[in-house]
Amino acid sequence: MYIHWYRHDHPLLDPVRGTPFKRFTRVEVPGTPIVGEVWIRVDPRAAAPFAADPVYALSLDSVWSE
Repeated sequence: MYIHWYRHDHPLLDPVRGTPFKRFTRVEVPGTPIVGEVWIRVDPRAAAPFAADPVYALSLDSVWSE
């Protein structure tokens, strides 16, 4: 079983320099066993223009309620 964890990082390495590509960003949503979502904010003027925040339900009742 594959488990999804929240991740916001730069995993792709430049093979010549051995440093992460700054323009390649991974965001993995949290999944099994605790499901969540990710909210993305963009500020083109910021040094790091993308921000990601994990969001989790307060309880399973709030996930399945109508």
